[in-house]
Amino acid sequence: EALTFFEKLEPNSFSPYPVFSSIHKNVNSRSESLDLLDVVLSSMIDMFRLELESPSDKKPVGVVTSLWMEKKAVALASALNASSYVLLSMDKVNFAKDQLEEAYNLSNGIDKQVNTNYGNILLKTGDLDLARKVLENSIASGVQSPEMEELVKNIYIKENRSEDGYEDYFSGIKALAMDNLSSKIKEKIISEPSYGFTLIDTEGNKVSLSDYKGQAVILDFWATWCGPCKASFPAMEKAMAKYSDAKFLFINSRESGYGKLEKVTSYMFENDYPFHVLMDVDDRVYESYKVAFLPTKIILDGNGMVRYKSIGFYGEKELLDEFEVLLPMIKI
Repeated sequence: EALTFFEKLEPNSFSPYPVFSSIHKNVNSRSESLDLLDVVLSSMIDMFRLELESPSDKKPVGVVTSLWMEKKAVALASALNASSYVLLSMDKVNFAKDQLEEAYNLSNGIDKQVNTNYGNILLKTGDLDLARKVLENSIASGVQSPEMEELVKNIYIKENRSEDGYEDYFSGIKALAMDNLSSKIKEKIISEPSYGFTLIDTEGNKVSLSDYKGQAVILDFWATWCGPCKASFPAMEKAMAKYSDAKFLFINSRESGYGKLEKVTSYMFENDYPFHVLMDVDDRVYESYKVAFLPTKIILDGNGMVRYKSIGFYGEKELLDEFEVLLPMIKI
């Protein structure tokens, strides 16, 4: 009832995902009130299932029907995934497996967390063949994580009673993943003129895009309030070290509140990041490049042409693989 109340009160700002995230991080077999949490999640699942089967809202004008319905399916899949954590903590393994199977099908195998959890529970229940297929397909499609790789390795050892040959086996999956990624990136390669700018960096120096003529430039638009932006920084630091011929500029945009420079410098100092940060105080550069979401990375080639746009952060491996495939394509 509370969920329905808040959703009607402020439908554009209400989101159940922080609830699901908290369950993933905090619920275990020692948690209190698991029965009550199970009831709450069951109610949410019923609500999302009804919304998928008989939408209560009208499709917004200009939104593709399939994408509109896909969003509702993802909401149900997320609730089912969260419910599986509670059910596992209550030692209801088969119920959790059923929830994850439905979540996997609803999300079309492209949700990293669902894929990992489904593969893991299939392994626990002895369905090695299906677990291997789920995880292999996920990694090959570019939806991967260290946990998945560990699960795949465990399955390989169980099936072969040895680790011998594992590296060659996994290299084959990874090669397929890189081929698939290469095809996707080629479809997104563009060639558009960039917008020149001059901004002040965190040390008070004027920095112009034209200073880096002849170099590939990665413009990383971010803000201190943006969780995915900050989550991407360890991977970005690794990318910087690997691709030293390219110039990485971290454009602080859409920063909120007072003391923007202090916020940025404090965050960089506390985390010891060696980034070259430019302050886009009035969001002029952000708007010039038509950025809509943070983080967004705009990649320019040595001729100053925009060749690629990458939106969001999906994990360290995904980001590093993207750079590994993309940067040679634009001949840095």
